[in-house]
Amino acid sequence: MKSIITLHATPNAWLTNSVLAPHLGAFIAHLQQGRYAAKTTRGYVAGIAHFAYWITQSKLPVEALDEHTVKQFLNDHLPRCDCPTPVMRTHRDLRAALGHLLRILRQQGVIAETSAHSDYIAEELYRYDQYMFKTRGLSAGTRRLRFAYRTAPAIVQVPQSSHRVRGSRACRRSSFHRERLQLVGTTSYATALASALRAYCRYRITCGDSVHGLLGVIASPAHWGLATLPHALKLGEIKSLLDSFTPRCHSQNGGSPLCAASWTWGCAAAKSPNSN
Repeated sequence: MKSIITLHATPNAWLTNSVLAPHLGAFIAHLQQGRYAAKTTRGYVAGIAHFAYWITQSKLPVEALDEHTVKQFLNDHLPRCDCPTPVMRTHRDLRAALGHLLRILRQQGVIAETSAHSDYIAEELYRYDQYMFKTRGLSAGTRRLRFAYRTAPAIVQVPQSSHRVRGSRACRRSSFHRERLQLVGTTSYATALASALRAYCRYRITCGDSVHGLLGVIASPAHWGLATLPHALKLGEIKSLLDSFTPRCHSQNGGSPLCAASWTWGCAAAKSPNSN
């Protein structure tokens, strides 16, 4: 309950006077068990306080809370939110906090379980998170980074029951890789994405899935030293360099040999038929 005391009086009152108050202790204990940092825990509790204010204003009972309610809050209320300050409005943190809240409410039997067909990806992500935490001992920050690349949905949406389907899974995996790289086409992003995908595949192998073949289509990009440096100047770049030597610059340097040599070299390079 110490996390609540550190909140501002306004969001603290929203939470303690809402239908979520009886479940606050379990929510905080869940985050502490997951080794979330104190700052992260406080932010998630502040997010829950915002959600508590909204459901109170909407007169929603706790039994009515589910993924659909969370989507209404995030997609409909948040863009037009005019709740009194201070209030947590960060979409990413609110979504994460509310995901933990729904899990706690289901563990306590307060709200109904989701159907396996409609929310199996979310459950798979939760199991993967538990594996990374309890088996691998990864920190909350590392686990959030793995989820940032959306690795699981690209694989779990396609079943693995035949060689033909496994081939389709490999094609889907390659397509997903290309699509994600088009969003952020950097070597560091490609390397991190490949690492996250291989980690998820290794997790599925521990679950008994035959996904060894998928590892073959997850290639890390080559990263050559000094590869970003230009091999030669283009004509336009040489012209820009020569244009920078104005008469004023020449006079200030007193017609120095260095300036004259630079000009002579530039003219020769620009006239050279081998220039790029």
